[in-house]
Amino acid sequence: MFIGFNDEMKKILKSLVGKKLLNFEGDFEEKWNRVYSYLRINTNDGSIDLTNEESYIDFIEEKEDVTCLKCQTSKFNNIKDEFKLSSKYVSSNIIINDVVKEINIITEIIIKEGAENIEYDKGIEIVTENHSYLFYTKSWFDEYIYYSFDNNRYDELYPIDEDLKVWKNGENVNVKIERKKELL
Repeated sequence: MFIGFNDEMKKILKSLVGKKLLNFEGDFEEKWNRVYSYLRINTNDGSIDLTNEESYIDFIEEKEDVTCLKCQTSKFNNIKDEFKLSSKYVSSNIIINDVVKEINIITEIIIKEGAENIEYDKGIEIVTENHSYLFYTKSWFDEYIYYSFDNNRYDELYPIDEDLKVWKNGENVNVKIERKKELL
């Protein structure tokens, strides 16, 4: 089973390469290094919206409500016109002004004994000429998009052991988690 960016979304993300990354826009909670559900990525050639919203998926014989990273080309000039941003956080811009060199997708592979393997896109890394920007999820049920600038070591930011605890859920089951990084 695969949960994540489809081919069209990957094309949208890959289109960032070679463009000047102007800024990131959203309801940033700096204390926790996260933004709630919506992040706008602005370039000199347009904008892309990265979302982490709940989706219903067929999951082990039933429908399950999980969050999933998605992206789309922005349709509106103002992020507040497109999304209902929380009023408790101030919408802000993080200024970048740097050319995008590469885009990577971080995928987690969950291998659980007696069940179908699950591949789940957990984050994207945007590498520019001078910095790297990582946007990622922690939990299947958490709508926040977490971020880290100039630390692209996802395993350090969210250790596999944390996910193993969730998957084992206090039971003695055989679960293995692997992570991979895919260059677009």
